Amino acid sequence: MKNKLTSFLFGILALLQFMVIVIFYVLNLGIVRILPNFLKNGWKRFYDFFMNLIDREKIDSFNHRYLIELSLKNMKAKKTRTIVTMGGMAIGIAFIVFLVSVGYGLQNMVVTRVARLDELKQTDIVPGLSADLVLNDETMTKFRAIPNVSLVLPVIAVVGKVSYQNSVSDMAVYGVTSDYLKNSAIQPVKGKIFEDENITSIKNNSDMAKIKTIEEKQTDVLGITSDNTTGSLPIVNIASESANLVDKSRQVMELSSSAKRVAVINRSSLSVLNLSENDAVGKKVNMSFVVVGEDSVESLPTEYLIVGVTPDEGSPMIFVPFIDLRSLGIEKYSQLKLIVTDKNVLSTVRANIEANGYGTISVADTVAQIDNLFVSFRLVLGILGMVALSVAALGMFNTLTVSLLERTREVGLMKAMGMKANEVKDLFLTESMIMGFFGGVMGLILGSVIGKILSLILTAFSLVKGIGAVDISYVPLPFIFIVMGLSVVVGVLTGYFPAKRATKISALNALRYE
Repeated sequence: MKNKLTSFLFGILALLQFMVIVIFYVLNLGIVRILPNFLKNGWKRFYDFFMNLIDREKIDSFNHRYLIELSLKNMKAKKTRTIVTMGGMAIGIAFIVFLVSVGYGLQNMVVTRVARLDELKQTDIVPGLSADLVLNDETMTKFRAIPNVSLVLPVIAVVGKVSYQNSVSDMAVYGVTSDYLKNSAIQPVKGKIFEDENITSIKNNSDMAKIKTIEEKQTDVLGITSDNTTGSLPIVNIASESANLVDKSRQVMELSSSAKRVAVINRSSLSVLNLSENDAVGKKVNMSFVVVGEDSVESLPTEYLIVGVTPDEGSPMIFVPFIDLRSLGIEKYSQLKLIVTDKNVLSTVRANIEANGYGTISVADTVAQIDNLFVSFRLVLGILGMVALSVAALGMFNTLTVSLLERTREVGLMKAMGMKANEVKDLFLTESMIMGFFGGVMGLILGSVIGKILSLILTAFSLVKGIGAVDISYVPLPFIFIVMGLSVVVGVLTGYFPAKRATKISALNALRYE
C-alpha cells in the first residue's frame, strides 16, 4: 500500500513537471516573437538554463522537448482537426470567462457605487446604550489613542429653521469640519466646501469659554436617533422632536463671533427653498438652530452664505462649520467618524471600540455582504460555464480517440523504432496539453472581448440616459492563471485515456493494421 502511494505521488510530480515543461516551451514560442532583439539573447540564456534544469538530457530516452517538437509537427500536419479541437475548447473556456467576468464586473460596479476605497478605512461611531457612553472630547481623545487611528472627526446634528424669501422650512443641519467633508467625498457640483479651524483651536477658543459660562448645564442634540445602520449621517427626526418642543421654554442665544456663517447645501434643500442650483452659490439664507437637553437652546436667526451645492437628492440637509454649532454649548456629539491608516486594521479597531460599549457603523459591512452575495453568484455562473466546458472536453476526448485510431500504424512504427511505451503516452499527452493550453488562451481572449463588447453596448445606452460609462466585465489576474491551469488540466484529463491506450498497442499488430 505504501509503495503504491509513493508511486502515485511520484507520478503526480512527474506529470506536474511535464506540464510545466510544455507550458514553458509553448510560452517561449510566443515570447521570442515579441521580444526586441536586444532582449532575445538574455531570454534565450534564461530559457536554456531553466529547461536544462527541469528537463535534463537522458541517454536511454528522448527528452520532453523533443516530444513537444514532434507533437507540434503532428498537429501542424492535421491543421483542420487541431483547429476544430482547440476551437471547441476555446468556446467552453470563453463561456466560463464571460460569465465569471460579468460576475466580477457587476461586483466591482456595485461596490464602487456603494463605497470609495477611502471609505473602507472609515467607521462611524454612535453613542452606547448606557447614558454614560456619550461622545465628547474625552471619548475623542481616547479613540485617537487607539493604534492605527489617524483621524477622529465629530458630527453635531440639529434641526435648522431655514428661511428664504418669506418661506420657512425645518431641515437637518450637520455641524462638521472641512476634514469631515473631504474624507466623506462630499464634492460640490457648484461652489466649494468651506474651510474651518481644526478641532484644537475650536476647543481652546475664548468665545467658547464665554458661552460655557452662560450655559451651566450640558445640552444634547435635538432629534437624533441611533438606529442608523447605513454608515451615513445621523438621522434627524424633525417632525416628532419639533412637536416635543411646543410646551418647552427655550433659552435664546446668539452665535459666537467666531462662527463662520457659511453653508454647503444639497439639491433637495434647494428644491424645498425654491432656489435655483445655478444661482444658489452666493445667496444668503436665514437659519436658526434648535438643541434640547436639560435646558433647551435656540440660536437667534443668523444670515448664512451658501458657498457650495452638493448633488445629493435624498433628504434635505445642510452642512455648516462645526465651530458654529459648538458655540451653542453643545458638548455631546451625535456621531464620530474614525479613520484608520489601513483598511485591513479596521475590524480590529472596531472591535476595540465596541468592546467599550459604543456602536460602530461602516460601509465595509455593506461591501462584505455584497462580496458574499457575488461569491454565490459567480459560483452559479461558474457551474454553468463548467457544463459548456464539459461538452468541449468530451469533444476533445473524442477527437483524440479518433486520432489514436488513425495513427495506429504510426504508433506501431514508433515502437518498432525503439520508442518506449511511456514516451508514446507522453507524446499524446503533449498534444492534448498543447491543444488545451492554446484553447484556453483563445477562450480567455474571446470571453474577455465579448464581455467588453457587452459593456460598450450598455455604456452607449447608459450615456443616452445620462448615467455614465458602465463596465460589467472584469477579469482579475488570479482568475487568468486559474483559467489557464484549468485548460491544461482538461487537456491532460481528456488526453490521458487515449494516451494510456496507445501504450497497449502491440507494435506487430499495429504494423499489420489497415
